[in-house]
Amino acid sequence: MRIYEPDFSKDGVDFFQEMKKWQNSVTLDRIERLQAIKTQLEVDDIFNPRDFQSVRYETGSQGEWAEHIGVSSATVGNYERNLTTPNASRRREIAKAISFFIDQQKRTIDLAEERVGTNIDVLAAKDKLRDTVLEASLTDFSFDPSVQQIVPVPFAEDEDNRSSKLLEQNRNDLASALREHAADISNSLSNSNIGGLRRLVSSLKSYELECAKVRANPRRLYRLGLTISRASTNRQVVEIVSEEDLSELNGFRQDHQELMRLYYREALLKLQSIDELEIVEQFDLPSGQDFRNFAEEIEKAKDKDGNKIFDPEISNLLIDISSEVQELESDEILADTAATKEIVRKRKGQAVKNGAILVGRFVIFAGFLVAVDPLVAIGVAGSIASILGFIEQGKPGLIQKYYEQMRQALPFLPPYPFQRQ
Repeated sequence: MRIYEPDFSKDGVDFFQEMKKWQNSVTLDRIERLQAIKTQLEVDDIFNPRDFQSVRYETGSQGEWAEHIGVSSATVGNYERNLTTPNASRRREIAKAISFFIDQQKRTIDLAEERVGTNIDVLAAKDKLRDTVLEASLTDFSFDPSVQQIVPVPFAEDEDNRSSKLLEQNRNDLASALREHAADISNSLSNSNIGGLRRLVSSLKSYELECAKVRANPRRLYRLGLTISRASTNRQVVEIVSEEDLSELNGFRQDHQELMRLYYREALLKLQSIDELEIVEQFDLPSGQDFRNFAEEIEKAKDKDGNKIFDPEISNLLIDISSEVQELESDEILADTAATKEIVRKRKGQAVKNGAILVGRFVIFAGFLVAVDPLVAIGVAGSIASILGFIEQGKPGLIQKYYEQMRQALPFLPPYPFQRQ
């Protein structure tokens, strides 16, 4: 089947419809290839490993296919590499599995048709994002046409439009001083060769790098400052760090709070609402590895020309959160008292909430990109098509799987944007 070529000259709702036509044609092509493999199996009794591998990768993981065929993931891999050949019984099971994945692809088209027929209210879509709890996330996202990428940015509302040049200069001067202060403290703690300070030193170095940027992301500075404050007041850290370093850390915390006051006023307080968000205890919290898996999938996403769709800083933010959660997971296991374990558990929950909200806003932004800001589509249609393709078509269900796992324990996250409501 010929893949539909979207009309890039259109904009707004018309452009959105063009992208849906493109997506539907990609899905229909995939269904045709699935059906051709099924026909070969049922009519000609032939199994082509190369054709199977191509369409398997586009429709699900080896594990998902293995579950429907009734074999192990390793066996599916052996089929694809032509190391083993499925016997007659397994060929029949593969044909049944293909029917399941064809139906799954058809449901994707049904959902796409529902959305195309919906009148998109751009302002309402923007309000929906701004008025949700995602407003309290670590960062926002935007499409930068100069680099053709989705990039992380501070919330527009966080910038005080009445700030004078003097206020901006004071903020820049303080950020510069904190950058040097963070470098001095991290060097001192690193040189002392004291164990148990990895998170503190790592956060100080990350803080230093963030302050060195032309436009630092205050959301990330806030989170790093919070981590530094908690780590530097940890009982075990206080016992092994010198009085001089503790004094420097105390001064750093005070300067950091002043920088935050210069960056925000009311907007900063919204972050505190994360503490009040409920975690459903009967579900396991997302792990540090879950955030790393999500980051790795984002890192893989490329447009039709092979260029990365997402700024590496997005995956770096998630990996940073992943490392923090993983260290807290280790601390919880090693905690020597029930009270200490509970403190660490609460800190882990805070880190997971921050990370999950970041993921939530990312998914919503990428999913509704054309709907909330159709003017972005002008001149960058190829990248928009790739973004939509990544979310819905690239590997169906992969990002949704990670996201829905987070929503089980963190129900304050909004529904995944590409599932039936």
